[in-house]
Amino acid sequence: MPKNRSLKNQSGCWKWFIAIFILLMIIILVPIYLLQLDTNTPENRIQNSRTEIVSSQEEVQPSLESSSEILSTEDQPLSNDLKEQAALLVLRDNYKGFAEVDFNEKEKTFTITPIDEDFKNSIALVADGNADILSAWKEMRQELQAAYAEIAKELEGEYTFNLVNPSEANSVVLSIIDGEIVYDVAKQ
Repeated sequence: MPKNRSLKNQSGCWKWFIAIFILLMIIILVPIYLLQLDTNTPENRIQNSRTEIVSSQEEVQPSLESSSEILSTEDQPLSNDLKEQAALLVLRDNYKGFAEVDFNEKEKTFTITPIDEDFKNSIALVADGNADILSAWKEMRQELQAAYAEIAKELEGEYTFNLVNPSEANSVVLSIIDGEIVYDVAKQ
């Protein structure tokens, strides 16, 4: 009998050893994980904003090239109204998760409103005149002009793209009409 008790006690020791090992791992790894999450300094927010703008641009550009396939068919030409709706769907799909895209048929205006926090913060930094983000902003302007050009190829008439700052009562920060930038908050 004494041998059985010692075996039982040994198995209990292993359970305690494993429990203490797991507890130590939690104590060691949780602070490391939290330390990695604590990177919300202004410099990191600017860098994250740059990365967000560039990565969203990279996601948008390849899809816009395929928009001409959606907007035109050789078999049956689409009406301009259908082309506008198709363009709206393409833009919504490209900005999904980053921004809402609306279309005002009467004014022929596509409005892009950031919903992603990093994207909203980037727009706010541009509106505030933060010089650290201007290079990423320049790339964003070029990508929006390219998106406009791609969609305008298929649409008849003059259209407007407006990028708005949702933190300032939806004030326009960039406006493109007929392929030309007519307003850029960074140049004001």
